[in-house]
Amino acid sequence: MASKKRAKRKVDHGPTWRVLSLGALVLSLAAGFVASPLTAPTKVRVTGAAKHQQAEIRKQLQSIELKPSLMIDAGALEAAVLRAPGIKSAAFRSNVFGRARLAIHNREPVALVDEKTAVDEAGRPFPIGSRKSPNLQISANVKDFNTIISISDASPLNRLCRVAKKIKKSLPKVVGTLEIDDRERIRLHIEDLVVEFGDTSDLDAKVDILVRALKENPQRAQQGGSINLVDPEDPVQIR
Repeated sequence: MASKKRAKRKVDHGPTWRVLSLGALVLSLAAGFVASPLTAPTKVRVTGAAKHQQAEIRKQLQSIELKPSLMIDAGALEAAVLRAPGIKSAAFRSNVFGRARLAIHNREPVALVDEKTAVDEAGRPFPIGSRKSPNLQISANVKDFNTIISISDASPLNRLCRVAKKIKKSLPKVVGTLEIDDRERIRLHIEDLVVEFGDTSDLDAKVDILVRALKENPQRAQQGGSINLVDPEDPVQIR
């Protein structure tokens, strides 16, 4: 009787070993698939990059050549790409079928601080490179602020850049210079016309008044004088 029981226990262990063997085989195949160079990206589609950024981006993409898709550290690659000047964000995605995409979003240049350097709406400077230069520039009297990295409106440069972005959006063809005086009052020069903004309060209303003034009289900038928008409810024009 005892020998029959022992035989029965041996029979019961058979399926367990088969399950373990099958599991090991599956794990081995999965590991092989993960590490297989057949899943490495053969083509990376790059979108949003400016011409002057392409060489640096190609250099960073070389780090993932022949690397299996599931073993690519997307975060490390994105961080490396972000070191290129003027890039605001980078997102890398890949699949096991050899396809990948790197989506680039650049900082928007709202004004120039010199011939080769632009600033975005937050006042962050970056090389303009091959991108089209904005029509607005920041006066030399605030160049001391062009290395400030701030998203706070306490920065004079940040305030000027907020105005520049609004003007660029509402008056894309206007060419002018933004400055700020020692009392931090914002002023825009368009040819012979001086536009006094004061500060960034009621900015939408102030720019809307300027848009209407230039639309009603296309020669207003050449006529000189000033438009005082410090109080947008009571704008003052002097010729």
